[in-house]
Amino acid sequence: MNPAILLGLSSGSVLVLKWTVLLVLGWSAHWFLCGWHAKWRLILWRSILCFGLLLPTTEVLRIPALQIPISGTVKATESAHPSAYIGSVIPHSIDSTAIESPLKASTNTATPAVTFPFQRTNDAISMRGWIAIIWFAGFTFFGLQLAQIGFRLLKLRRAARLAGKDLHALAQDISANFGRRRPVEIVISKAATSPFVCGLLHPTIILPEVLLQNLSRSQVSALLSHEIAHVHQRDLVWSFGWQWMKAAFWFHPLVWRIPAAHSLACEQEADRIAATQIKDPGLYAQLLAQLALRVISLPPLESRLSLNATSQIAQRLIHLKREHIGTWKWIHSAVALSLAGILLFLAAGWEFSQSSAATNSDPNGITFKEVLLRVEDEFGQPLQGATILPDALRVKGIHSPDAYAWSAGPWGTPEKSTTDADGRAYVKYPVAAFPKEREFTGALVFTVDHPDFCRLRPQDYPVEATAEAIRLTRGILLEVSGFFGNEHIPITDLKLRLSQEEMRRGDWQKTEKGTFVFRRLSSGSHLIQLMGKLPTGDIIYSDCLEFTAQSGKPCSYSLELKPGIRLEGRIDNNVPRPIKNGRALISVRPHQFPAVQIQEDLLPVYAKYGDFEFWKTYRTIAEDGTFTFESIPPGMVDVVVQGDGFISKNGSQPQNRLSGPPQQIVPLEIGVPQTYPLTFPLTAIEVATEPTATIRAGLKTKLGAPIEGALVY
Repeated sequence: MNPAILLGLSSGSVLVLKWTVLLVLGWSAHWFLCGWHAKWRLILWRSILCFGLLLPTTEVLRIPALQIPISGTVKATESAHPSAYIGSVIPHSIDSTAIESPLKASTNTATPAVTFPFQRTNDAISMRGWIAIIWFAGFTFFGLQLAQIGFRLLKLRRAARLAGKDLHALAQDISANFGRRRPVEIVISKAATSPFVCGLLHPTIILPEVLLQNLSRSQVSALLSHEIAHVHQRDLVWSFGWQWMKAAFWFHPLVWRIPAAHSLACEQEADRIAATQIKDPGLYAQLLAQLALRVISLPPLESRLSLNATSQIAQRLIHLKREHIGTWKWIHSAVALSLAGILLFLAAGWEFSQSSAATNSDPNGITFKEVLLRVEDEFGQPLQGATILPDALRVKGIHSPDAYAWSAGPWGTPEKSTTDADGRAYVKYPVAAFPKEREFTGALVFTVDHPDFCRLRPQDYPVEATAEAIRLTRGILLEVSGFFGNEHIPITDLKLRLSQEEMRRGDWQKTEKGTFVFRRLSSGSHLIQLMGKLPTGDIIYSDCLEFTAQSGKPCSYSLELKPGIRLEGRIDNNVPRPIKNGRALISVRPHQFPAVQIQEDLLPVYAKYGDFEFWKTYRTIAEDGTFTFESIPPGMVDVVVQGDGFISKNGSQPQNRLSGPPQQIVPLEIGVPQTYPLTFPLTAIEVATEPTATIRAGLKTKLGAPIEGALVY
């Protein structure tokens, strides 16, 4: 399990902890390698720099974990701190009912009881905010220092004069020995006190004018060899990276001395390379000793954003005299990179796990926290009594666009929360949505309910940030009744369909007079349609009424219901009789919703009316190819038939309108029903069909053994 789950740490805290482990291992390896070839330390620190930049990706790109067992479980009692909680997963059921359909399915799943430790996150959110502010202030301070030094370095470089042709020719010969074709610019400065190289994109060697007056040509050659070695190994790029890494991790003491340690390794390796370029290695050591006299008054301008050739002279002289260092070979690089990779694995791959003695009764070991939500009315006043029920969640990282239904995970039944007098409520959520995959909860999807306000369903509420208050709009009163015939006989046995609103059981309240009341209607355009039953058992329907609701103005409608339309259909003669396993499926939509032809043309309709549940049902097809729907509402009927060996043809060729000039209409490869207008009292139709194909699918293991019981979609 991820350490954030058991220790209550955020992802950022875990990354800092792993970064600390990596630095501890890095410094341990550094002190062990101090007496060896400088390139060991160069590869070490440069690998750690790269690994430090890539460490956040280990939360997405999984590394096989080193399990660190811990013992003990988190327990709580009623007298414990309010941040502790004991809960249990209760059996829950999923009930799905289709209107006018004989099919009903239910699934009951029981989950064993489990203890869930969690804590509220509103205080942690505030603390993380202050930590972010303090870190940004420190990073800005040190970043401005680096920028200031870079600006001064640029001024020094511009004030220097270009060196003569003889120095450039000498540098060209030395560069050729390194296999470098691109020339290095050399400038001479009166302000510089020691030689150094600077410039990431255009490397430039800056030589002090006073120093050149006291050096022989062989000494200048050794000096240039040292600086060109820096350029050849791209030491300045890596040093620049460590300076900014130090600015980013200014709070971490293990980072403070790394730029200096890396710089020393760069200097020692450049010394070794330069000493091999001249016939008398002792001459180069003498040059270092002469330059040592200048190190006392070395300004930071020449030592932080540049590679200075005179820093840490004593250590460089000692390292240069060591005879056991030997020649660096490619096998050494391979070993060094392998060892650095092991350090990354040790730092980034560890995780905590419970020991067998402390195994929780829940094998998933889920930890819960709470996120604080604030609910207000349209005027910004706290709203008491609003209920919040989560039903889905989103995870962090690359899978954040996906929403996972709460019932689909091992998190138990979601708990409903109610806002207090200050409009606040705490909603519990699992810290790790999928612990084995190390997927952590990033946002919640939930429904906010209040008896007097329109229902709201936020789709992406963050759990680790201070989000804005949820604002509800007071609902509009809607009263609907139905009657039949010229005598206006009241119909009290009604089912109502209303657009724009997410209707739930209990939303409609029935009065003693048979009027149905809905108190949470939202403003805008709506459609409403009634279906009722006469005392004789006959089904009757109203037309689909379009109306507009305005805030503060109640809506009241009495709709006439009429007998339904009888639909008699048959499939064409392309299908041989008798028909086997035939079924006709229909969907009746109001005239406000057009048939599917161009997908984009439907967007304004749904933007105006929102979702509207069409009347749907099915009937079996007789062996002679006929089917009958005794009573259906007015409108347009969409029909699909299917059976053994046949399926209905596409009702039309759907298309997409591609945006951008010029607009194009392209075919859309989807199936659509056949559409027919309905006329009272009887509508007769014939459905065109086409033969179906048979797909035979077999599933085997890699060894060829058949697999039984697999589902094929």
